[in-house]
Amino acid sequence: MPNVQCISIQGFRIFFWSADHRPSHFHVEKVGEWEIAVNIETSIGFLDYRYVTRNKNKGIGRIEKEILELLTENRAELLKEWEEKVQITEIMN
Repeated sequence: MPNVQCISIQGFRIFFWSADHRPSHFHVEKVGEWEIAVNIETSIGFLDYRYVTRNKNKGIGRIEKEILELLTENRAELLKEWEEKVQITEIMN
């Protein structure tokens, strides 16, 4: 399943999966260290995210504020990109 680049922070890969599930979110990856999924609609005043990788001890502390600022500034564009570029799949439990 290919991914689509979105907003940018130097040293991090930020993308959508082209086939993904709701809620609308994007992924932030520090290659070899961690990956998180950031919820676009509920990250208001704080960063609503979950770890995708198991390596949670590295943390995202130093860039959490920067991700939230970029999300806040670009929320409408991110939601539009999500709707246009992501093919919704069902979550299998």
